[in-house]
Amino acid sequence: MESRLFSRFDVNREENKQFKDDLILFLGLARQVRDIVLTNSAQLRLLVLESEGEELIRKTEETTQQPATIAARLLNMGGFFLEQLWDSEIRKEDTPEKWANDLSSLQVLTTDYQREAFLGSARFLLDEVFPGYEGRKKEIAFAAGVLPSFKSIGTTVELRAVIAPKFRFGMKPDEYAPQVASVVPIVSISIGVDVGMPERFHFQASERELKLLLAQLEAAKRDLEELKKRFSVR
Repeated sequence: MESRLFSRFDVNREENKQFKDDLILFLGLARQVRDIVLTNSAQLRLLVLESEGEELIRKTEETTQQPATIAARLLNMGGFFLEQLWDSEIRKEDTPEKWANDLSSLQVLTTDYQREAFLGSARFLLDEVFPGYEGRKKEIAFAAGVLPSFKSIGTTVELRAVIAPKFRFGMKPDEYAPQVASVVPIVSISIGVDVGMPERFHFQASERELKLLLAQLEAAKRDLEELKKRFSVR
């Protein structure tokens, strides 16, 4: 093999058959669609919220006209190449031509069209997608610091009954006659982080407490905008 990548990764091994099939499918897409898939692959690996990832898969599904499962696999295939490029040796020594030569010798690229399609997409990945991906990934790494980082959030709402009178110790159950005096709206919030014990925190808030939380977050957002403006940060 000419390249470090395909010297390490045997595309013809049985466990890598899906990758090979997905690559052939990818190369059959129009050039503009392939560019979108590769761009979305980078975005997917930089997202925090799971819901954002689901939305990106849905958009890729629409763009490629493929089912969601296949769209997700195409995004993972693009992500595979991005992660390999994170290796400085591969980035320094490998070229799209070396990759194409190896894939041709492995009988993955069997036509001139496939080879040209692969070369075009590999160059787009190296020249257009990876630089932005690399820079953003470094920013995320520096921003992470030593504290757990936000990963996901989930909420539910419910009406909680206020019962009167309350059941007390010593009361006989058959004499207890509860009545719903009123209901109180409650929001349950679940926040996930990337590391730590636990990795998910659960708490509840009243409507008033939720408004206070939103106000504090909005204030923090304005603080952040002012800080970015002050130091000309994107």
